[in-house]
Amino acid sequence: MGSYAQPVNGQEPQRLPFFIYFLQHVFFFFLSFISSGRTVGIRFSEILAGVFCTYQMYSRLSPRAIPQLGYSHLCDMARSVTPTLETNRLLLVPLQMKHIDNLADLDSDPEVLRYITDGETRDRKHQEEAVPRVLNYMQENPGLGLWIAYLKETNEFIGWYILKHLPDDGEVEVGFRLKKEFWSKGYSTEAGKALVNHGFESLGLKRIAAIVRPDNLASQAVIKNIGLKEEGTGTFYGIHCLYFGLEKP
Repeated sequence: MGSYAQPVNGQEPQRLPFFIYFLQHVFFFFLSFISSGRTVGIRFSEILAGVFCTYQMYSRLSPRAIPQLGYSHLCDMARSVTPTLETNRLLLVPLQMKHIDNLADLDSDPEVLRYITDGETRDRKHQEEAVPRVLNYMQENPGLGLWIAYLKETNEFIGWYILKHLPDDGEVEVGFRLKKEFWSKGYSTEAGKALVNHGFESLGLKRIAAIVRPDNLASQAVIKNIGLKEEGTGTFYGIHCLYFGLEKP
């Protein structure tokens, strides 16, 4: 991620017409397939998903954010068709292989993983194995996946947010993990609401769930602030969890 585009004479940069913006995405869409060795076999569903997510990205990002993304990100967007999302303070970028170091740094803090692995940290090798699996999931489930979160003002990596299917359930869960220095600042509520809105409005989900350990009171508060209600308990990923849910309004 480079520096953000600066205003000209105090004004926001002018937004490109959608037609030109769309043509850029089409060009880099086919460029990404050529560079990956895949020049045939593009599914019609992939084209439709790419057009849809391109428009969603264009209509939701501010003029300041659009130039910031850059051509390399457009290539990655073409591969994943999971849109970049934006909130007042955050830019949420679909996971890419280049984010492995960020994830390794995040999972090197025992406090961050206190309620995930009981504080056992994860090394870079774990991320090198996990990230390709997540990217494959994102290819197979357009619009879902994992977003890397950056502060707009400083371009700092703060953590990640996720929308994905619960194992052996079929429902889509919302989740998050943040670096400790960014806790208790409202970022997860802000990003969580953006993901819930994306799930309902862009993907047409009828329901979104969340799971959290009973002793993780901070995450429970965030989930409630997003709008989910406690509905019971269950065992997920081998952990006894509280179960939250929200129906589409």
